[in-house]
Amino acid sequence: MRQHTIEAIKRITRGLAEAAEIPQDRSPIVTIADESASATYNQPELSRRLLTTFKGWFGESSELAKLCRNVLASQRVALGGPG
Repeated sequence: MRQHTIEAIKRITRGLAEAAEIPQDRSPIVTIADESASATYNQPELSRRLLTTFKGWFGESSELAKLCRNVLASQRVALGGPG
């Protein structure tokens, strides 16, 4: 999965450079500085607090509220709870 993500970033970067008509010799170079970077972990309690805050500020159907709900659902699935 990590390699797939890195390759996708490289493709997107090449595509943006081509769309901007940047010459190949000036195209951005994607390098990975730390191969051992760990995955991000979103703390469930913080995600719940943010969900409550975002719903209050932006409404139940806001994109930020949807994002927090998705993060919480993925955490429950990853931890073996209902999705």
